[in-house]
Amino acid sequence: MLSIIKSLMMIAVVAAVAIGSTKAVWSDSGQSTGNTFQAGTLDLKLSDDNDTNLDTVTVTWAGSGMLPGGSGATATLNLKNVGSPAADHVHFSVANNITEEALLAGAGSVDLITKHLQVTSLTYDGINVLNFNLIPDSNANGYLDLADMAAAGSIGMSAGLLTDNPPKLVLNNLDTDHPLVMTVKLNSDSPDENQGDLNTMTVTATLHQADGQ
Repeated sequence: MLSIIKSLMMIAVVAAVAIGSTKAVWSDSGQSTGNTFQAGTLDLKLSDDNDTNLDTVTVTWAGSGMLPGGSGATATLNLKNVGSPAADHVHFSVANNITEEALLAGAGSVDLITKHLQVTSLTYDGINVLNFNLIPDSNANGYLDLADMAAAGSIGMSAGLLTDNPPKLVLNNLDTDHPLVMTVKLNSDSPDENQGDLNTMTVTATLHQADGQ
């Protein structure tokens, strides 16, 4: 009798396990699709009296018929980041391309005109860059000129952040013009051999995303 009871109990246990193993269990799932990860872009735009919000502008500064000690050519180059995210600062550099007068007194100049094209004023966001002595007098003529600026390479300063090393020109907001204003004149020490010589200057501005670049 006891063996019969044990057998019945075993059958009941096996049946319960069998029933449990075949019980339906429901589930449901969902998806998050179309997830994208796109890098931001720094987009530096330049503006002057001739062009607005372009990658490249032309003839921002123009001095013609310049005389030693005469009036200078003043112009404003506006810099703006229209991209996203915001940047941190900008540096600029100067390159000169001299065309020598071929026939008259300016032919074959040894004392190049860029040495005598004096930068009498240079501001960024209203701050006087010349006060910070960031650009060495590479030709030791006693004043800042376009030859000095070309020799300096990357030029920057700090707008209120004087602890930065190297100092920097701050450009950390979007869709806001930051004016770079410069005046260039032919210094009174320009020699006869500079007559008729032409210098074509290129100013390159480079926008940087992070401090220390």
